[in-house]
Amino acid sequence: MTAWMRGQMCSRDTGLASLRWGRERSIGRAAESRAFPPGGAVVWRSIPRIAREVHAVLGFTVVLDNPELIALYIAPGWPTMRRTGVLGGGPRGRMLVKPDGGHALQPWVDNEALVLYQPSDGYSVWLYWHAESHTFREWYVNLEEPWRRTPIGFDSRDNLLDMVVAPDLATWHWKDEDELAWGVMSGRHTAGEAVAFRREGERALEKLRNHAFPFDRDWPSWTPDPAWRSPRLPSGWNVYIESA
Repeated sequence: MTAWMRGQMCSRDTGLASLRWGRERSIGRAAESRAFPPGGAVVWRSIPRIAREVHAVLGFTVVLDNPELIALYIAPGWPTMRRTGVLGGGPRGRMLVKPDGGHALQPWVDNEALVLYQPSDGYSVWLYWHAESHTFREWYVNLEEPWRRTPIGFDSRDNLLDMVVAPDLATWHWKDEDELAWGVMSGRHTAGEAVAFRREGERALEKLRNHAFPFDRDWPSWTPDPAWRSPRLPSGWNVYIESA
């Protein structure tokens, strides 16, 4: 998972079932959903569909929203909300083990990020730039449930395992394999779900090796609109929304 989202795992996940559910009800069906306009504010939220608990909330600006691609942007200082409670789980003790029902504001720091998501995929591709210089840092594949569109943005669920890719696409490595193993041992994921998550990563790896979308474009040269400002979180950001 992205560094920001570590610590938000608590209730048992249902990743394998959610992957199937997400593909059956893809947000890519444009006739069923209204696209968000470029420059508009949305939230991306990590929510277990069965538990219906809002874990993490990130405020984004929309770059693009169409049936083939959703692109979102976040910069340092933009609002994110993180659950509060007792940490201590996982191999490095940074996972939430006892939530107290609240959330705390933790503004995004250090990096600018562009998130690229193709509807129905079980992962998104992140690009990171150092904020002060807009120097490109890395590609990052975040494994997650297929996104579900809501009136305020998109809901998904982070699935712990990720991939880090060098700026020139020449090398890559898995990230947080130990945290996924801990998730299985603690009963928060099944072994079958862990296999499904890795399979999604292998799908992304195949695209990387073949220089297929999005790895076939010069996204590192992309720059945000200088007029964009930090979005405000909408009312209801902490409430589960039933998908249509």
